[in-house]
Amino acid sequence: MNKDLISYLQERATDIGKPEAYVLIPFISEKVADPKFSESLLGIISTMCERVPAKFLIGHVLRYVRSPENKKPKLNGDICSILVKIVDTTSKVNCNRK
Repeated sequence: MNKDLISYLQERATDIGKPEAYVLIPFISEKVADPKFSESLLGIISTMCERVPAKFLIGHVLRYVRSPENKKPKLNGDICSILVKIVDTTSKVNCNRK
């Protein structure tokens, strides 16, 4: 990932649906620990929560962490920041409804 790709994802984050989220979650999960990309990626996750149900995002993140392809134990801790962001964002959205 580089800054141009992150900028592109930030611009298009409002158009991300379930199919795009399914493809992006593994890449975001692996790069969220990088301090250069962390804030931007969590912002993208927050924007994705507006269109993609939290249940889908959390389920896919957990499925990715438990997959046999994931052989990085440190990744499990990094994923927690994504899960916290999803829960925090969706909780605020649900509380603000009238």
